[in-house]
Amino acid sequence: MIVSSFGRQACFPLTGTLLALVATSSLAATDVIYLKNGDRITGEIAKIWDAEIYIEPDYADEFTVDVEAVDYIESERDFELRVSMKQDDVFKFVGRSPEGEQLIERDGEFIAVPLLSLEEVNEPEDYFDWEINVDLSLNFERGNTDTDTNQLRADGVLKLGDHRHFLEGRIIRERTDNDSTKRQDLLNYDYNWSFNRPWFLGLNGSYERDPIKDLDARYIAGVNLGRDIWDSAKRFWSIQAGPGVQYEDRGGNNETQAVAQYLMRITHKFFSSDMDAFHRQSVTHNLSGEDNTVFKSSTGFEWEFVDDAYWRISYDYDWESDPADDAVSTDQRLVFGVGLEFD
Repeated sequence: MIVSSFGRQACFPLTGTLLALVATSSLAATDVIYLKNGDRITGEIAKIWDAEIYIEPDYADEFTVDVEAVDYIESERDFELRVSMKQDDVFKFVGRSPEGEQLIERDGEFIAVPLLSLEEVNEPEDYFDWEINVDLSLNFERGNTDTDTNQLRADGVLKLGDHRHFLEGRIIRERTDNDSTKRQDLLNYDYNWSFNRPWFLGLNGSYERDPIKDLDARYIAGVNLGRDIWDSAKRFWSIQAGPGVQYEDRGGNNETQAVAQYLMRITHKFFSSDMDAFHRQSVTHNLSGEDNTVFKSSTGFEWEFVDDAYWRISYDYDWESDPADDAVSTDQRLVFGVGLEFD
């Protein structure tokens, strides 16, 4: 039986199911949206979110159709309905029921459901998927003080079934009156294995240097347990925590310490998927050696203005409870940039 997310349900006798199969057998692999005004739209349905159907026809870019304007959908492809973090229901859109509702087929059973009850429908996830974003921001100030600031940032995700790999790198350079005032490098890698969805085991590693603040090198490696709070094409939120080991070189003083880590990653899509809100956060607390806590976060938006090109604005906040001598504990940046997406 279909879960309660589909609302009320009705099973049809053999005659009804045969008629539905005959009707759909004549369709090509393309998806068809039949509108209440008698029109129809053919193309490839990507998802259904927030009472809107995202479809890409052969003759145009992807656009949305209000579910309230749709009579029914026909498709030979499988779709997934997110029921819970542990379960997705796989089904097909097979036509219109005699009662005028959407007819779906799940595991050989034909069921009528209100189309509006299908709140978050997606194409099944590919076993292999990847995405890379690269963006650059530049700032030039001329006057009593000449300042040049630039930041190159890249992040990527690779998915292989139950295995996810996240990689992020950031390079920041700043010169004031021809003197170097900022040289920050950061590289993060995070591996997740979803052993029992939504729970996963993680391994992470990072490298950081900031010689202006007497941080010649900081390496961290950790193992952690995590959980996905959200995980869909529209939104993602994961948290993870665990122990690790840290090696630091501060001004020539080397030290290896045990640390505790907390990591969080959030992404949410808005406005027909053209805008992504994001938040990345990490906390590292020393369990041995110097009493130090490091907090890093990046919060902002990415807005796609043409295919695969986007504007990016972020507020980056770094705080350290025990910075090196003569260094301030807080580093804040408001960054505007432009980037490209590859997938």
